[in-house]
Amino acid sequence: MSRRRAVPPTVVPTSGADQSRLPTVSVRPIVQRYFYLPADDIPLTEELVIPATRFVDDHGEPAESFPDHRQEGYFNLYVNGLLQEGQLFRVDSRSVSVASTGQRILAGTPIILESVGFIAKVS
Repeated sequence: MSRRRAVPPTVVPTSGADQSRLPTVSVRPIVQRYFYLPADDIPLTEELVIPATRFVDDHGEPAESFPDHRQEGYFNLYVNGLLQEGQLFRVDSRSVSVASTGQRILAGTPIILESVGFIAKVS
């Protein structure tokens, strides 16, 4: 069994002239919202899949797809203005899937998908 030598921790200066050499990191959110008003009642007796093309963006333009944030973001889903639990929906670039709950989404009920992504800039 080989033994490794302990490596001392790196000391990062917190004040003084050496601090000017540290990079500045800024994190910027990118928020996009997508809106859908169903024309008919939707029974949630089985999983509901809503294609991205049924949504419009903040500018009223038809959506073609949703962003792919990977680990750098998240989605929120609102139905009739109420934030839905994360376990009730999932999003991919082409659609939003809503779990079967046995409830009904009435015609004209706003369904809003909020996309929040983050970009880090090091300078």
